[in-house]
Amino acid sequence: MEMTDIGSRFEGMPAWLDSEQEYAASGRDFAVTTRVYGASLVQDGYISGHAKAAVMGWDLSQMVCALYLEDAGSFIGLIAPMSVGKINQRSVLPKAIEGMSRSCAKRYSTKDVLPTGMERGTCTPLVYGCDVSTPVKHILFHDEPALDDTVVDISLGGRGELAQRTSAQLRYGDLYSLLVEKFGQGVVRRVDMRVGSS
Repeated sequence: MEMTDIGSRFEGMPAWLDSEQEYAASGRDFAVTTRVYGASLVQDGYISGHAKAAVMGWDLSQMVCALYLEDAGSFIGLIAPMSVGKINQRSVLPKAIEGMSRSCAKRYSTKDVLPTGMERGTCTPLVYGCDVSTPVKHILFHDEPALDDTVVDISLGGRGELAQRTSAQLRYGDLYSLLVEKFGQGVVRRVDMRVGSS
């Protein structure tokens, strides 16, 4: 596998992450392992989830992405494995957020809008580890209990080549727990994001 120790910090690197290979959350029974993928995997300025899955020998259900929608100065985060495919925000947002209509959901944009401290290819579910000046109103987490004990790969935020090449692996259910601990059940919700789910 083409991976290396982090060795140095990158711009926008989450404060909790240092040059150690493992981060053990205090009081928890799990660790987040960080990996730096080889520079040869960078294509068009970022490493695709497909490339990471191929290097790891993993399924796309283990490559978890974060998509951020913005409207009127606030973000909604959508966290889901790549195996879910394209997410229809007009279907998902009204299902998960009380009082949101399909027309209101359409207003949220993904075009060139990312939380501070991220760029295309480094959007992380751990948004609180980045320099986020725009508030996150909701985090919608794809509900797939069968994945809860599965180790998944996530980006860590930041900018630049080293940030593009760095990711973390932890259990899917632990990722959800970290987000709930930081933001609370009122912000973080599990929702089935597959097309055609009710």
